[in-house]
Amino acid sequence: MTKFPKFWRIGRKKTRSYSNDVKAPPPQCVSHNDTQWINRLPPELLGKIFVLTEHLQRGPRLASLPYSGFQDIAVQVCQYWRELAINTPMLWTYIFISQHPPHPLAKLYLARSGKCPLDLDMEMRTSYIGDIQPFIPIPQVKLARETLDFIVAHGGTLDRWRSLMVHAKTPEVLFEMSSFINIAATPALQFVSLKWKVNIDLVEAQEDHSLLSAAEKLDESCSLSHGPQRPRIRRVDLDGIPSAFIFRRQSPFLSNLTRLKLVCAHVLYTIKDISSLLAANPQLEHLTLDMGVAESRSVGNVKTGPFQVSLPHLRYWSLNATNAYDWGVFLLQIVDAPDLETFEIHATTNSTLHDADPATVSFMRIGRKNGLLMHNGTNPSGVMPPVYGPPFPALKHFILKHVRTASQRTIRKMLEAYPTVTKATVSFPVLFALADNVELLPNLNHLVYSGTRRSGFAGTMQRFVQSRSKPNAPFPEVTIEFTGTAEGTFDHVFDTPGIDYMLPLSDLVGHLDIYDNVSPYVSDSDYVSDEESLYDDR
Repeated sequence: MTKFPKFWRIGRKKTRSYSNDVKAPPPQCVSHNDTQWINRLPPELLGKIFVLTEHLQRGPRLASLPYSGFQDIAVQVCQYWRELAINTPMLWTYIFISQHPPHPLAKLYLARSGKCPLDLDMEMRTSYIGDIQPFIPIPQVKLARETLDFIVAHGGTLDRWRSLMVHAKTPEVLFEMSSFINIAATPALQFVSLKWKVNIDLVEAQEDHSLLSAAEKLDESCSLSHGPQRPRIRRVDLDGIPSAFIFRRQSPFLSNLTRLKLVCAHVLYTIKDISSLLAANPQLEHLTLDMGVAESRSVGNVKTGPFQVSLPHLRYWSLNATNAYDWGVFLLQIVDAPDLETFEIHATTNSTLHDADPATVSFMRIGRKNGLLMHNGTNPSGVMPPVYGPPFPALKHFILKHVRTASQRTIRKMLEAYPTVTKATVSFPVLFALADNVELLPNLNHLVYSGTRRSGFAGTMQRFVQSRSKPNAPFPEVTIEFTGTAEGTFDHVFDTPGIDYMLPLSDLVGHLDIYDNVSPYVSDSDYVSDEESLYDDR
């Protein structure tokens, strides 16, 4: 069991009996604190350490524990840390709300954040809404609007918003969020994430039900585009937003971004709509296209030539079309990114690339003719005889950790086309293929394994490393990321039967990292603050 520092355990205790009675620490505590090396640092430097630590702590939260940030702990360590933390406004800029009003922690953070830009994270789900009625969204929309008004009323005005992350159980709440952003200029806004937590059994009916609300929000002035109103916005993540709200507009809802994530709801976004959206964002550097929970229906015979879009700056692309194979192939045919460096492709346990999607494998091997991206129409002849190549000739990092059921033949076909790859993130089937075929990815110098611990893994990994090592020249770098476990302790890695055979890898690898990742859980609480702590500031 992981042991938390003593001050962490103290921070979890509720000590309401102290309320407003703040006592000075005993003299011996002051003397002890003064001797600690970290307390001899200049306050400006220690304050920056606090801010960096708080940023690193953001992210997934344990469902079994209420959310408590680093700053909530720092104010309880000693009087010096408390005073420094309270007087460091940048430490209080992350506003996490997941409970219905009142929002005591949010109010406290807003007061302490001064005029610093704010990062708003809103979990508008069961703990926030209460008994959710999926087809009666008006109460949820009203409550969401009240929370936004609360933030603004307590100093969190729109001109301070640096990022907005909203997770809701009805799309109408997300429509309201988008409209609210457009009430006034948001000059500090850099990132927006809107996610619909869909109910797989109700998603089709809910998406259809939301169309009326979407139609009411299609004002051309409502957008998340980079421009005079939002001069700094560069990244938008839309997860489960119905297509009508994004695409049924006279002017683009999103434009001039550098990072974009699109995850479908029930209905797949059309190739035409995606093409138009990409064309409005020619500076894209980072792209994620994911079919999400959309039905795995055929998208028909689409002529992709007219929809090709040049994205010369694109360096990262993640594509998930595991159950809509023609949709995935068509996307590969319209995104022209010759300088792409990182590509991630998904294939789940419900399918195999070899059996279900030969077109994807074929296009990943031969996607360019005479340097031009091919499509399913008539391609220009050009040089004779023609020169064929992969769609991503400059690829450096191939992410195949979601390819778990493809045949060895399929994997070999995909990897043969990418000798430029120097880093690969793989699942066990891909690791097995690399271990048995040393000619694949000849320039590989960093292997990342991401998957569960399983029988045969240690032997396969050792076989791979031995095949790639040379006398006095070990394989440069291996990273092992075990997933799907609950223990989450480093020592447990070596308790697994057969894992001891991995220990000799240290002699064959220049740099070896092993991680045992706990599956992330998300908390739905924002009610614990240092107002209930040993040092109460009310």
